[in-house]
Amino acid sequence: MTKSTKIIIAVISATLVVCLSVIIGVSVSHNKKKDPGTVTVNPSASVSGSDVSAASLPTESTTAAPTLSEMLVGKWMDSAQMSGYEFFSDGTVTVTYVNLTVPVIDLPINGTANGTYTVSGNTVTVKFSIYAKTISKTFEATVVPGNELTLKNTKDGDVSTYAFVKKEEGTTASTTTPPAQTISGGEIVGAWENGDASIKYGFNSDSTVDISFNQGKMSSVSSGVLNGTYKGIYMTNDNKLTVQFMMNEKKVTQELTYSISGNTMSLTENSGETTLLVRGGAGYNTSSTASDLIGKWTDGANMSGFDFKQGGSVDVTYVNFTVPVINMPINGTYSGTYSVSGGKVTVNFSIYGKTVIDSYEFSVAGDTLTLKNAENGDITTYRRAS
Repeated sequence: MTKSTKIIIAVISATLVVCLSVIIGVSVSHNKKKDPGTVTVNPSASVSGSDVSAASLPTESTTAAPTLSEMLVGKWMDSAQMSGYEFFSDGTVTVTYVNLTVPVIDLPINGTANGTYTVSGNTVTVKFSIYAKTISKTFEATVVPGNELTLKNTKDGDVSTYAFVKKEEGTTASTTTPPAQTISGGEIVGAWENGDASIKYGFNSDSTVDISFNQGKMSSVSSGVLNGTYKGIYMTNDNKLTVQFMMNEKKVTQELTYSISGNTMSLTENSGETTLLVRGGAGYNTSSTASDLIGKWTDGANMSGFDFKQGGSVDVTYVNFTVPVINMPINGTYSGTYSVSGGKVTVNFSIYGKTVIDSYEFSVAGDTLTLKNAENGDITTYRRAS
């Protein structure tokens, strides 16, 4: 083999080696792009002179979504700012309501009550009491945090929407007592009964009332004789008193006009019948004396009454008074006498030659005189005339 031949073979061999290296390099690069494989990081490896540890590698952040209980906390009111809920983080709630009808009682009322709430899934159950009646409502709740609360009643499907008002200001709903029911001239809360204790009312500060009838009669309840003890509720509005209770599985509602003077309260029914009650069960045999009677007393219509004078004389004014035996209604003022013994006053006078004698149990409380006729039990109240 000549020298030139050897040189040509060496050049060809070198060329083949270079080409093969290029081909192999391209193939490896192509395979790496198609399958990068598993990359192992050596914590002790150095990059630009800095150590990279496993703990320093970035981690994915995971934040849990707020729960319904968390999103509910705060005050939510309707568009009229009249009704709504204020949920507290300890599970208590303040409910503001307008024209809420209390179960059984069936009276639309307005106000604020405190209660509790529980959350299960996407539902919230609210419980609170009004007039000793417990109300429980369950809703499907949808909350846009800090913006809007939608409650769908699971019982009737009614949907209400409330706007977020403010964040929680305390840790619990405050404990409140319903305002005492009052009217001008007196406080109704307490025990009251009529002269023979056949009718009794116990008005409590939480607007519940205890009622007792013992051969009592009230036209708004029944035309017959009443017996029994009942628990109900009452509401006052100016001089109007509403009493409601269950009797023989039926709801009884009394709409009464009432007034209080000192320790005496008058209840007037729609029929016009009036019942006189004395505070604390004192009855009519009180410490009232003959001197308490002195003065002029007139009925509500300012048409009939008595003018008791010092020394035992009295002027009696009647409207449509039926004289015994004569049976004729008459009007006028007649002079006579009166006497007092214990808690009774006896009035004696004559009309058309006929002697009239009336005895009454009596009680004077402030400017109110209450007389209960000893014969027929009729009760009449009079105001002191100026």
